[in-house]
Amino acid sequence: MTVAKLEKLNGNSSWCLWEINESETDLFNALPAYDQKVFQKLNISHSGRRLEWLAARNSIKQLAESLGIAYKGVIKDEHGKPLLKDQSLHVGITHSFPFAAGVIHRTKAVGIDIEKVQEKLLRLGSRFLKDSELQDADFILEKLCVYWTAKETLYKIHGKKRLAFKENLHIEPFHLAKKGTLKGIIEQNENKNHHQILYIKFNNFYISIGS
Repeated sequence: MTVAKLEKLNGNSSWCLWEINESETDLFNALPAYDQKVFQKLNISHSGRRLEWLAARNSIKQLAESLGIAYKGVIKDEHGKPLLKDQSLHVGITHSFPFAAGVIHRTKAVGIDIEKVQEKLLRLGSRFLKDSELQDADFILEKLCVYWTAKETLYKIHGKKRLAFKENLHIEPFHLAKKGTLKGIIEQNENKNHHQILYIKFNNFYISIGS
């Protein structure tokens, strides 16, 4: 199995990056019966999407085993947020071929997102960034990618949808690097929840992880 990176973030959280080199059969057979049944019911037609789904679950399985946790599969709550079956731990999953990634946190809601640095972000910037964020990004493609993954991470931490990237999610200005920490805010109904987000560059992708 191809684990590109497995790191402990702190005493309560670890994350795993999976590079997809295996066949669909190998990824499927490595999962418990629950995940296999869910996968078969989904009937995903696109071969790449099938590999991403399977690899994302395998990344969580690898993390759970590294933490000494019995992995029985990933379930979803009523909002679609992933949870560990028969466990109270918090998990997050993401994928963008040829990578999938997962994070586990013992006590806090978590989010993780991976995105390839690509030109479409230049067109989308004004749709998901506030004016101050757009000014800070300054149409720098890699910085736009970090902003996107960070806001996706905040959205997944919240886990209840009904959030607008531009209006409800905010990332404070930052200096672009290959690895850094961001300050994120979820604003909703006059409430502000602050979150810390780690971002990492890997090949031509950025990964953001937050809690």
